[in-house]
Amino acid sequence: MSIYKHAQNTPDNISHNEYSIDDRSFRKYKNGTQELFRYHSFKTVERGRLVISFSHIETFEIIDAFFNVDLSRQRGEGNYKVGFKGQFYPPIRGKFRQFWMQTLKEPPRRWSAIHKELQSKLRHFVFIGRIKTSIKTNKKSYKHLVDIHAADSRPNFLNKETERRQYI
Repeated sequence: MSIYKHAQNTPDNISHNEYSIDDRSFRKYKNGTQELFRYHSFKTVERGRLVISFSHIETFEIIDAFFNVDLSRQRGEGNYKVGFKGQFYPPIRGKFRQFWMQTLKEPPRRWSAIHKELQSKLRHFVFIGRIKTSIKTNKKSYKHLVDIHAADSRPNFLNKETERRQYI
């Protein structure tokens, strides 16, 4: 039985195929300082940052990862609208493009329209990262993710356990 089902207290006959992770994988990554996460949402903020929120597998705590992006329009004048699910353009040598290529192994159709694909592509993966506590300039501390990457090169919905259950 998966960790996710234990946490949700759901009966075994309810299917959580695309959100489950087997116990062996969980123990493998839990041993070190790294934790397991799922994609939750994203937003853009004023200072040219992309904030991707991840949900912790065990505690369901939402923790953010920050990436530098360009919010100015590539054609025409002005900036993209910032906020929840805002549009952005990742720099060519930026960490976000590196994160995307390590996770999905292929570029999107257009980098300037990647905000439309983010939810549908990343929600199937389990991510590994370290939680780091930093201090803001006003002396308040906050948690964020560093060294975030996909736990497996295959999305979770393609695992063998799911395929076996489909043909029973």
